[in-house]
Amino acid sequence: MKKFLLLITVFVFVAGSVIAQERTVSGKVTSADDGSTVPGVNVILKGTTTGTVTDIDGNFKLVLPGEGGVLVFSFIGLTSQEIDLGSRSVIDLQMTADVTQLSEVVVVGYGSSLKRELTGAISSVSAEDIKNLPVLGTDQLLQGLASGVQVVSSSGQPGGSVEVRIRGNTSISASNSPLYVIDGVPVVGGNLQQNNFGGQGENALSGLNPSDIESIEVLKDAASTAIYGTRAANGVVLVTTKRGSKQPGISIDFSYMLGSSEPTNTIDFLNAEQYEMIRNEARTNDGLAPTTYRQYSGVINADGTAQPGIADSTNWIDTNWTEEIFRNTALTHQYNLGVSGKSDRTNYFISASWRDEEGTIVGSNFERFTTRMNLDHQASEKLRLSTSLFYSNSKNSRIQSDNNIFGVLPTAMLTAPTIPIYVPEMADFSDGSGQI
Repeated sequence: MKKFLLLITVFVFVAGSVIAQERTVSGKVTSADDGSTVPGVNVILKGTTTGTVTDIDGNFKLVLPGEGGVLVFSFIGLTSQEIDLGSRSVIDLQMTADVTQLSEVVVVGYGSSLKRELTGAISSVSAEDIKNLPVLGTDQLLQGLASGVQVVSSSGQPGGSVEVRIRGNTSISASNSPLYVIDGVPVVGGNLQQNNFGGQGENALSGLNPSDIESIEVLKDAASTAIYGTRAANGVVLVTTKRGSKQPGISIDFSYMLGSSEPTNTIDFLNAEQYEMIRNEARTNDGLAPTTYRQYSGVINADGTAQPGIADSTNWIDTNWTEEIFRNTALTHQYNLGVSGKSDRTNYFISASWRDEEGTIVGSNFERFTTRMNLDHQASEKLRLSTSLFYSNSKNSRIQSDNNIFGVLPTAMLTAPTIPIYVPEMADFSDGSGQI
């Protein structure tokens, strides 16, 4: 009988110890701005999956094992906080707005607005997002950074344009490109000239230095684009360039970029020997006698014999035309210099940039020089004078159209490997006595 009672006592003691290790923590979460309750706040014990959310009145209750631990409070748009519990059972917390996100000013076409007050469909790209991107044009900055915006390169030509689609392709014959507005001035985003043949359109925005850009906003909905009328039927891209420094003094920024590109996924073509074999197989199938398509890299006598020293396999002409037209490595150099400053009533931003970009095909090259000056002067409390001066000079050395059958690339693909790159001076075709 004594043994039985002892076992019951031990069991009750162990059970009571387990229950004593659990505790309930409750509290209320309010806004530090106006004291209103904040529902939907995530409350999680750090390092575990134990958690809950605040109810409509901002209250929460959570059962936690043992003492100590850290509670993490998080909510979209509010600054996350970590509270060390210790032995406390009641936690009342005030959460503040995340000023780095919701207090960010966004241009909306008819002015500017705080992100927390914005209800329109707008995507924003800041200077921090684009400062290290090795892109050529403003339109390329949107690629992969603005949600809901489709950016597709239409040509690999240096300085070539890209297709930007905000609302998809809404027309078959009319343009589907958005309206670009730079510092409040609408800019035609089409071609600089009528040279959009063979997929080689050139965009006017390629003349704008991406390093001068402060932010880019993409307006998608009708409310935001209504101010621009029918021109904004395909959406609006607002580009804001950098202004002078807000702090007194002078700031100088210099950067240099070196990039390289090379052709990939090139096609392997027949060499001269394989070309001759295929052509003779076709002639045999047509009932014709085989012939020699390969040629010596020297002069052949009138009787068909080669001059001494050249009639061996090492002197056959065998040209790989795609290797001849491509550069192994195409280099890109870009220099950027920016100076910004502020005095008592005047702030300024001055920049200069030079870019030299080689294309992967020999003969293609793009050079651009830009300079900009943004000046703001506070003449009085009610009068502010601002000006923006911009100059751009570009030179585009272009090859013949990308997807035209008479272009450089298609011609190289269609030219036989038995044709030499150049004709030697000793070759004489005037009397038919020599051939290449």
